This record gives sequence, structure tokens and C-alpha cells, in this order.
Amino acid sequence: MNRRFMTEVNDRITPMNGAIECLRSLAQQGIRCHVFTNGPLDGQLRKLAVTGLGAMLDHVFVSEELGVAKPEPEAFRAVLERLAADPHDVVMIGDSMEMDILPGRSAGMHTLLYAPSSSTDDGPAVRTLAEVPDAIAALQ
Repeated sequence: MNRRFMTEVNDRITPMNGAIECLRSLAQQGIRCHVFTNGPLDGQLRKLAVTGLGAMLDHVFVSEELGVAKPEPEAFRAVLERLAADPHDVVMIGDSMEMDILPGRSAGMHTLLYAPSSSTDDGPAVRTLAEVPDAIAALQ
């Protein structure tokens, strides 16, 4: 049953609406894109391969490989270190205030909340992936 479940969630997945177009637009703007996830390494890599999104990313950071997970500050520092990036040059986009946005802010990153079904007054947010490129441009 577990094998079947893992096949369903990892191998029979499609990209979110607008994901491919969003990544293409960001690449055209010269913005490098990465994934930072707490999900299991094998499953995350399978999802990215099946959807074709993996080929559009510069790096994939998985907490399992980092040895520390979101929302721990050390996890965000580890990603920034591996990217050799100044946190002020990075935008953390996520769908969780607790796991993505608040720790991203604490690390000194710009943040952008993906909130398709709710509104927020707690900083920059988008409802669709199509809004992401313009929202990032507004942050800079």
C-alpha cells in the first residue's frame, strides 16, 4: 500500500497551474530559481523530474541532505551559504508563514507569500503564480 501511495503522490503529479510559465518568465528576467523543501529526498526529486520542473531549477535543497529542516534558522543559513548569496538578494516564496515566510524574513531575505485562497496584511503576497514575476520585481 505504501509503494502504491508513493507512486501516486510522486509519479502521477502535474505542475501547479502557471508553474512552468512562472519559471520561464523568471529565467527570462535572469532570476535563478531554487527549491528548498522538507519533503523526503527521493520523493521530491521524483516529483521534480516527472513534472519537468527540475530541469528549470538551478538547485534543489532538501532538508534531509542539509541535516536541518525549515523553519530552523540554521536551515536558511545553510541554503544561503551553499548559494554564496547575500540574503538581501534572495526572495523566499512560500505558502506557510511559519515554515517559509517568518524564518525567511529572520534570515534577512525578501519574502513573498503564496496565498491562493486567503488574503493577508502581513507583507507581500500573491494569489497566483502568474503574479510572482511582477511581485519579485516590485521587491527589488
